Amino acid sequence: MKYTGRKKLMVCVWISFTAIGSNWVSAQFVKSPMTSNTTNESLALQNLVTKENAVAKNSATAKDSVPTKRAQKESSRVSQNYYTPNCVLSSSAFPIPKGTVQYQNYAVLFNEVQFGMGHNVGISCGIFLPKFIYIIPKYSIIIQRNHTFAIADLATFSVYGGSKKPVWGNTISGIYTYGTPQNNLSLGIGMLRSSELEGASMVNTFAGMLGLAPNLSIVAEAWYNHRKQPIYISYSDWIMNATGIDYSERKIEISRNFNRNTVCASLQFRLIRNKEPNSSWSFGVSSFWQSGESVYKDIVHIPKQITMDRVVSVMPIAIKKGPKNLFVFLPSFTYVKKFQKAR
Repeated sequence: MKYTGRKKLMVCVWISFTAIGSNWVSAQFVKSPMTSNTTNESLALQNLVTKENAVAKNSATAKDSVPTKRAQKESSRVSQNYYTPNCVLSSSAFPIPKGTVQYQNYAVLFNEVQFGMGHNVGISCGIFLPKFIYIIPKYSIIIQRNHTFAIADLATFSVYGGSKKPVWGNTISGIYTYGTPQNNLSLGIGMLRSSELEGASMVNTFAGMLGLAPNLSIVAEAWYNHRKQPIYISYSDWIMNATGIDYSERKIEISRNFNRNTVCASLQFRLIRNKEPNSSWSFGVSSFWQSGESVYKDIVHIPKQITMDRVVSVMPIAIKKGPKNLFVFLPSFTYVKKFQKAR
C-alpha cells in the first residue's frame, strides 16, 4: 500500500494526537491524586483552625462568665438583704439606702422608722413603750471594699409616765463594719451620758450577720455597759440604850456610786419571703442581764406592837439594799417593712 503525501500527513497527526492525549491522560491520573490530597489537607487544616478558634473563644467566654455568674449570684444575695442598717436593735455602719423608708418593730415595745436622706446620711426615729422616744442620726463612710465606718448619735427622752422629772440619755458612738451586706461583723464604741448616771460611761456593741441562703440569715448582737450609778439608801436600825431594856431607832443613810454592769443580747433568724421581698420577719431569743454592788447589813427589827414596858424579844435580820440584779431571757421577734420597690 502506498501512502500519498496527504495520507502521510493524516497518519502523523493521528500519531501525534494519540501521544499527546496519552500523556495528558497520564498526567491527569498522576495530578488528580495529588490535587485531591492537597485539597483534603487544606480542608482539614481549615477545620482544625476553626475548632481551635472556637475552643479559644469558648474558653475566653467561660473565663468571663465565671466572675459574671458569681457577681450575679452575690448581687442576688445582696439585693434581697434590705435590712443591713440594723441587726436587731444595734446599728451596723451600713447606710440606709437613699430614698428608702423602713418601719421596724421589735417585740411590740420598739417601733422605729428609718429614713435614707442621702447616699451616706440616714436618720431613725422611734418610741420605746411605755414612755421613751428616741432619734438616731447616722453618717456612713465607705472606706474601701468591705470596710465601712459610721458615726451615730442616740438621743432619748421620757415623754410621759410617772417620773417626777424627765429622764434623758445620749450616746455618741463610732461603728466599724467589716464584710458585705450578707456577711458582716460590726464593732461599736460609744460614750453614754444620762440624767440617771454620774458622769459618762462607755457602751460597747458587737453585732454580726451570717447569710445561710439568699433569703435566710442569722443576726446577732450584744450591748455591754459598765457604769457608776449613784444610789441613795435609807433604812432604820434599832440600838439598845444604856438601860439594857429599851431600844432607840436610828436612821441610816447611804449615798454613793455603785458599780453596775449591763448586758443586752439577741440572736434571731431573719427570713425574707420571695413573694414579699420588701418585708422580713426575724425570730429568736433576747436577754437582759444586770448586776453590781449592793449594801448588806445586819439590823435589829422591832415589831410594830411593843409591850408597855418595852421589854421585847428581837432578832437581828440581814437586809440587802441597792439596785436589784436581774436576768431576763425571753423569746423575741422583729418585723421590718420597706416602703420602696424591690431592686
